[in-house]
Amino acid sequence: PLPANTKTPLSFLMEVSSLDEISENHPNCKIIVSLIGLPTETGKLKVWQKGNPLKFALLMQDLSVIGFRTIIQNDFQRGKIIAAAVPNPASGKPLIIHAGNVEDILSSHPELLGFRKRR
Repeated sequence: PLPANTKTPLSFLMEVSSLDEISENHPNCKIIVSLIGLPTETGKLKVWQKGNPLKFALLMQDLSVIGFRTIIQNDFQRGKIIAAAVPNPASGKPLIIHAGNVEDILSSHPELLGFRKRR
C-alpha cells in the first residue's frame, strides 16, 4: 500500500536491487539522478553503504521513505545525497536542498521532504 500523501509513488514499486545492478553495469558512473525517487529499503543497497562513492541527486523526492529525519540529515552530511530539488511554495521556483541547508529545511519545512510538521 502506498501512503496517500507520497510525492514519489514509483519509489514504492522500485526493485531494491535495481540501483545496485545499475551501478554494477555502469562502474564509471559517479552520480545517479533519480526522477522517481529511491526504493524504500535503501539501507539494503550496496551503493548506499559507507565507503561506496556513488552519490545521488533527486527530484521531488519523498525522503520519508528512506527513514527518519536524522537519517536523511546524515545522508546529506556524508555526501550520499548531494542535492534534492523540490518546489518552493513561497516562490514557485525550485528549492535545492543540500548538506548546507537540509537541517534548516527539516526544521522549518519538513513537508517539502515528505515529513510532517512537528507540533
